[in-house]
Amino acid sequence: MFAVFAFLLKANAQEPKFVSTEKQNRNVLIEDFTGVGCLNCPEGHLIANNIVNDNPGRVWTVNIHSGYYATNNPNLKTEDGDIIHNSIHSGAYPNAVINRSTPQTLTKDKWLEKSSEQMLQSAECNLAGQVVINSNTRVATIEVEVYYTEDSDNDKNYLTVMMLQDNIVAYQSGSEKNPSQVVSGGYNHMHILRDVITPTWGEEIAPTTSSTLVRRTYSYKIPQIIGDPNGVAVDLDNINFIAFVTEKQEDALTRPILNVNELAIVEGDASAESIGEETVSFNIYPNPVDDKLYIETEVEIEEVVVYDVYGRQQELSAVSCQPSAIDVSNLNSGVYFVKVVTKEGETVKRFIKD
Repeated sequence: MFAVFAFLLKANAQEPKFVSTEKQNRNVLIEDFTGVGCLNCPEGHLIANNIVNDNPGRVWTVNIHSGYYATNNPNLKTEDGDIIHNSIHSGAYPNAVINRSTPQTLTKDKWLEKSSEQMLQSAECNLAGQVVINSNTRVATIEVEVYYTEDSDNDKNYLTVMMLQDNIVAYQSGSEKNPSQVVSGGYNHMHILRDVITPTWGEEIAPTTSSTLVRRTYSYKIPQIIGDPNGVAVDLDNINFIAFVTEKQEDALTRPILNVNELAIVEGDASAESIGEETVSFNIYPNPVDDKLYIETEVEIEEVVVYDVYGRQQELSAVSCQPSAIDVSNLNSGVYFVKVVTKEGETVKRFIKD
């Protein structure tokens, strides 16, 4: 685990910026234990990918390279991955745990059934957040919010944040069993665990009672290379971050997972914090908003653009009235950003859709 040089915990300090307070079902994390020398592992990758693709925004998979088949050419192993593997993995490869909900890892034929079972369960908490990366300094500011919609069975839970990397081209035994990831020069490895930002088994969080908001902010220096002796460059364009909450410490690890979510990596023009000084002065109201978001400014508006927390532009309709307004009634509940453009410049502000 690489250095995290600052963090801050706030519980019930203010209203959520990112996380929903509505009751939700549990999302799923598939921790797939694999290795480049594993002949049958690409079939496991394909099965996990299909579960993810069939359940967008509900399922994530992390490929943990460790054990007998995880050779060092290139080195996709990590210290955290070895700790997790040695504490959880059992049986042959590929094997996985689904939300750490079973005492032993499961063979690949059981992943879909267990994932479906988990998605039908009510979640005790919701997670959301964002990561702002300074590409010059490689410092990531990671904000995570956990909101409890019901009491946890334990008075303290554990928050884990992982960094994954996609599109690492390297050797893989049995690659023909997952042809979608075969590329010229090798196999396109996806969802690779590169680091755990928190302690390996998570950072203790409390209280864990209904209506509690817990927020943590981490400042994390993204390494240039991970792996020894054959390290892999950490490409800022191909990393992502997931966060999950586990219920309790059991032996040397924490389990089961109560909920999981991917953290948004916000583009420069999709976050007020990353814009810097306002160049356009305007007010928005009401915030939170249900149907119409009003925009009040003293200069003529040339363009209004709304983004979600992933930087994706939303298709909305203008409302003919003074002050200007946009109809946001069709947006899902959550955090959004509105960019107002005038001939004087542009500024982004955050709002919440109820």
